[in-house]
Amino acid sequence: MEHDNNELDAALVDSMRGLVSKPDLYLIKAAQASTLRQLKAARTLLRDFNAAAKQQLEQKLSASQAAVQHLTSIRQDLDYTYARIRELKQQLAEVHPELYTQLQQKLAAEED
Repeated sequence: MEHDNNELDAALVDSMRGLVSKPDLYLIKAAQASTLRQLKAARTLLRDFNAAAKQQLEQKLSASQAAVQHLTSIRQDLDYTYARIRELKQQLAEVHPELYTQLQQKLAAEED
């Protein structure tokens, strides 16, 4: 039985050889080799592109984190400044209510 299978396999291979000529087979192998080279080159380009993109992303993230920290610091300073201004206004209103009222009226008139 196994001997029969080997003979059938050999007969199949022989019949297939007749379907494709050697020059065509050479051209097919050359095309496959060319395609393989192109795919390897494309893979290398993609790897390099990904590495460059990753590096740029890390740089941009680092820069944005620094900017966020700076803006947070500025916001804290502004919050403190506005709180201090409100405190001083309150103290002025308590110590000199008439002066504070005049000042508020003057500021309101300037805004109009």
